[in-house]
Amino acid sequence: YGSIAFLNKNANKHQMFLTLDVGMGKTYCVVKHIAEMKKCAMIISFNLSYQWEQRITEDYTELKTGKDVISIVGTQYLEDVIHDKVKPNASIYIVTINTLSKLMELYGYEELQKIADKLRIGIKVFDEAHNRYKMFNDIDLNMQVDETIYVTATPGRSRSEEDKMYAKMYR
Repeated sequence: YGSIAFLNKNANKHQMFLTLDVGMGKTYCVVKHIAEMKKCAMIISFNLSYQWEQRITEDYTELKTGKDVISIVGTQYLEDVIHDKVKPNASIYIVTINTLSKLMELYGYEELQKIADKLRIGIKVFDEAHNRYKMFNDIDLNMQVDETIYVTATPGRSRSEEDKMYAKMYR
């Protein structure tokens, strides 16, 4: 409960870094925080989007897949959002970092903000924030929302040069 209290107490500070050991409840804490803040969220995952969807829809909430929680793999859904072909109304969007990276490649960085605005994103979550941190930061800098949560069990880098830069970026 200390981690949930930390997230709730610091929500107005825009950026938070949640690091807990593997299996200690990072996903639960973030989902609970999103529910308590009552803001639409985008969870940006390196490779665990299926885990987030399962935890949210089967374990932690009454939210339903495809209605309240939309998992986005590939750019088609986001392209449809850009071109107003869909009227999004989910509470949580789960997207892979590769999907957002491809979208930036196809349409430019400025489309990320349009996506955030059209989806009404108030909270963005970077899962496994220690992976692909350059890609995460490119997305982060071009998608401004009320709050950002960086989640990882391993906040350090194995190469000392990377660790120094990583530490500076997340301080």
